[in-house]
Amino acid sequence: MDCLLRATILLAIALALPTAVAGPVPQTPPLVLDNARVVDGTGVAPIDRARVVIEGGRIIRIGPVETVPLPAGADRIDLSERTILPGLIDL
Repeated sequence: MDCLLRATILLAIALALPTAVAGPVPQTPPLVLDNARVVDGTGVAPIDRARVVIEGGRIIRIGPVETVPLPAGADRIDLSERTILPGLIDL
């Protein structure tokens, strides 16, 4: 039993070590998905020509291209004639 406990503790340390040593996550530019149709699954009408702004791996804003500003330095992907279902991304 002592050997099993020791192995469990070493495994826990080994799994925690890479995240502790890695330090802060490097900053990446925002990602913008443009001109797609967005269906959010709530029953609201789809947004045609939508802009989806993603920062730090999270969606921070969705709306029509005309109303959502393009963040400075953003990487932009044109998704014309495609549909995005944001609720399914996290499944």
